[in-house]
Order: sequence, then C-alpha cells, then structure tokens
Amino acid sequence: MPPYNPDTSPSEGLGITPEYFRKLPDVVRSPHPYLPIAIWGKDKDKIAKKQPLDLPYGINSPLDYLYQNNGKILFLGTNYETCTMLHYAESIIERKTETYTAATGTDPDGKTIWTNYQNIDMDIYDDFNDLGLAFETHNSSEFRQVNLNNGFIKAINVKPLVDFAKTWFRRKDNNL
Repeated sequence: MPPYNPDTSPSEGLGITPEYFRKLPDVVRSPHPYLPIAIWGKDKDKIAKKQPLDLPYGINSPLDYLYQNNGKILFLGTNYETCTMLHYAESIIERKTETYTAATGTDPDGKTIWTNYQNIDMDIYDDFNDLGLAFETHNSSEFRQVNLNNGFIKAINVKPLVDFAKTWFRRKDNNL
C-alpha cells in the first residue's frame, strides 16, 4: 500500500463531493496519513499543518480550529451521519483511545513504513442522525436550512453543535 500523499491520495469511502472538493484549486489537505481533512480559505496552510498524528480530530486539529473560531458546517444534501465535526466532540471528552496503524512513508528500499497512532473508536455510536435531530429540536437558532430542488443545504454553527454533542456522548458513555 502506498503511503498517504496529501496532493494525490484520493478521498476514500467519502463519496464524490469530498473528492471533488479535494481536487479544487487552492484546497490543501492536512498531513494525517489516514484521517486527513481538506481545507480551503484563509490560513488554510497553517490550519492543515496543525493536525496531530494522535487523536487527529481532537485538540489542535483543524476541527479544533473551527470550534475555537466559531466556524460553520455546511451540509450539501447530506445528514449528521457524515458530520466529521461530531468526531471532534467524541475526541475531546477523554474517551479511551486505541492504537491504529497507517502507512506514513517508504524506506530507502521502497518498503512502506507503518506508524502507530492513538485515536478513539469512531464507530462506537451509530446515532449521529438522532443526535442531530435532538440538537435541531433544542437549538433551532443555531442552524439554517434552505431547500433546493429535491435536496437541501444546511449551515450549522459548530460550537453549539459540539457542546451539545459532548453532553450527548457523555450521557451515552455513562450508560455503557
């Protein structure tokens, strides 16, 4: 398996829209070998470089930058199941980590170098849409949805969503 290359490695398993976005001019990707983030806009290079190897969606990640700077999430006809920002909420509530492995380079003989990193289990819950519905029910002023033909576009304020999600996940963790 070739190591991750921010410029050429495709967005795997995410669909056509993230791959299209990744290929746009002036879009950069963070350096994480398994969980990179595509970024466009002001300070994109600085933001991309911040993603840590361990807990790549946690503190000091591009998602943390969005949270700290009152960013917004944009859904283009999708739902909360695809909301990576919810993994940020999971990553900052001191959840137990596990060891994962990713290809990070090649040695002089051309063999792939594998590197371990720590991350939370991002598949522990499959209720992101339930979380999103509850968030919208209790926080109607924190998002806006516009219908467009047979679909919709939704803009969501990051900070209130993450704060709601942290409480949601902590409650669920205490019931395990």
